[in-house]
Amino acid sequence: MDDLRVTIPGARRPIHAVRGVTFAVREGEAVGVVGESGSGKSMTALAVARLIEEPIRVEAGHLAFAGEDLLAAGDTASLRRRLGTSLAVVFQDPMTSFNPAHRVGPQLAEVSRFHQGLSRRAAFAQAVDRLRAVRIREPERRARQHPFEFSGGMRQRAMIGMGLMGTPRLIIADEPTTALDVTVQQQVLGLLAEVRRDTGAALLLISHDVSVVTDVCDRVLVMYGGRIVEELPAQGLRTLARHPYTRALVAAVPDMETDLTRPLAVIPGLPVDPAHVPAGCAFAARCPLADDHCRSAEPVLEADPAGNRVACHKAGQPLPARTEEVTA
Repeated sequence: MDDLRVTIPGARRPIHAVRGVTFAVREGEAVGVVGESGSGKSMTALAVARLIEEPIRVEAGHLAFAGEDLLAAGDTASLRRRLGTSLAVVFQDPMTSFNPAHRVGPQLAEVSRFHQGLSRRAAFAQAVDRLRAVRIREPERRARQHPFEFSGGMRQRAMIGMGLMGTPRLIIADEPTTALDVTVQQQVLGLLAEVRRDTGAALLLISHDVSVVTDVCDRVLVMYGGRIVEELPAQGLRTLARHPYTRALVAAVPDMETDLTRPLAVIPGLPVDPAHVPAGCAFAARCPLADDHCRSAEPVLEADPAGNRVACHKAGQPLPARTEEVTA
């Protein structure tokens, strides 16, 4: 995609949820998207999946999936079939994504009946097979149960199974481990890794958890205020980050070496309001390095010789020593 913009109508002024996002996901690659709530992560993913409707406006210089221009194609049956079978979306809360009034198996089977024209019996058999593929025990019995009869981890696996009803080339996972305990979280992430290995699908993983994307992804996009502010290899997130926001996100994640006698690191202030994005760098009000130039001129996302990108006038400059903060 190139120069993606998502604008939401507002009572007084439009809300610029995504402002000029440009990136590509290569075949078989895992790309993580991190940032605080309101940074534009989910809206970017929904725009790629064509799940945003009027009156929200989606614009881009170029927005393509599997070689097809999504903006030029319009809302055609062939495009819906392509997206329905080649693009899988794992939502944040499967309890609200599944219809609580219908059994799980028929909900999965609906994908194959609608997009692939399978009979009711064949589609249900495929749904049972996909539940088995995501390691749900007794899939025949579980397929006849309602979503509330599944645990949180099982519902998330079933959501992944729904994505496997087709032949996904891209899996968009939006906070797939939210509200899951650590053990189940690792099981879900391991399952996504297995699916990628078995199908060759690419993965776009949206998460608040920096440690998750470091373990799972090849590359990381850091978003703030509707823009990408840094792009770098996942394994270099702790050592190669140059944007003060990226470094603050990393510092806010405790590890086994964290000094428990000191307050945990936090990012001061609040995320920028997408309805009132200030001039200059959107992170300037919270940045310890910001000066008048940062507050007046928006930095351009530029690539270094290694291909890593950063949008910051003070990229790589040392941060001041952390002051002691006590949070309630």
